[in-house]
Amino acid sequence: MSPPVGVSLSEASGADASGAAANSSGRFKANKPAGAIRIHNPSESEKYYVSQAHPNRRLLAEPQPAHKGPNHKDHGAFTPDSAVRAMTTSPIHQAKLRQGHDLQLQGRLGEAADIYRAVLAEDPKNAPALHLLGVLVMQADQIEPGLELVRQALAIMPSFAPAQESLGKGLEQLGRKQEALAAFDRLVKLAPGHPGGYAHRGRVLESLVCYSDALKDFDKALSLKSDPTLLLNRGAVLLQLQRQKDALVSFEKAIAGGLQHPVGYFNRGVALTALGRPQDALASYDEALLRQPDYTDALVNRGLVLESLERLEEALASYDRALDANPEMPEAKSNRIALLARMGRREEPLAESNQAITQEPATPWRITIAPPC
Repeated sequence: MSPPVGVSLSEASGADASGAAANSSGRFKANKPAGAIRIHNPSESEKYYVSQAHPNRRLLAEPQPAHKGPNHKDHGAFTPDSAVRAMTTSPIHQAKLRQGHDLQLQGRLGEAADIYRAVLAEDPKNAPALHLLGVLVMQADQIEPGLELVRQALAIMPSFAPAQESLGKGLEQLGRKQEALAAFDRLVKLAPGHPGGYAHRGRVLESLVCYSDALKDFDKALSLKSDPTLLLNRGAVLLQLQRQKDALVSFEKAIAGGLQHPVGYFNRGVALTALGRPQDALASYDEALLRQPDYTDALVNRGLVLESLERLEEALASYDRALDANPEMPEAKSNRIALLARMGRREEPLAESNQAITQEPATPWRITIAPPC
């Protein structure tokens, strides 16, 4: 049985218009980033997910991503102008690429692609055009062909930091984490003042269970630019390191900084639960549910907190709500069966009880300690 984990930041599925593609996929459980819900919103300059913490009876280890709202911008992203400008690009081509980039941000991908191809017809070695076309292709879910265009841009201009960032993000999208890590290492060397390089590398390090190193990168990114989503990631890593009080401070700062995504309140609830503050945890889960009423992970965790407070009928109702939203959710099924048995209502077992109930008894909330990297 694996323990619960904290919530942190990473790329969502789909590509942005200045970087590469990304991915989403919870009784307090968490799924791998590769299962992320796919979104396509070219109006965002960056899309991140926040990894999710899950202390529940049936403890599973990996962080679960959940997407930020559609109007979020990554404060660490390169500006559109930096993705267009380069020493080899003429002013006329720069103007055309800015026009294409604006169209790409509006979701008019075909028109943008036509502009990029027209520039490349006149200047086949135009690195910014190759990069932007590669990002557009990745945005259309063709990651490998898009990466090839980005690599061509880097072959022409190895110091082109926006292309290096897109390369890392595309590799991360494909699950090639070590290659992505190497790409972000190069990005940090190329642009040491760019917070996105540290943020991206921190997410990859977190996914590789290198929590101490990930924390250093999130702290470095935050020293360069304040970002509530990075605070949320930082808190998730702190939970992994069993620093629950510090994690709670990070979550509180993220929320105070304007983060309204339900996962922020969910993670705060996890930290409060681990700190033995069930009433506060319950309020935090309720805040998450105000923002996403069908948030099954929050409903399940809420049910467990209600059980700890001996509010059993309310706990049962919370599990039932989770099952209404996802009838196949094993954590909700197993929790409901265990609660009915506790209430002496054994006449209401589910048919799947033998498969749904874990063989181990309920385990106290705890966080794994990461091995050294």
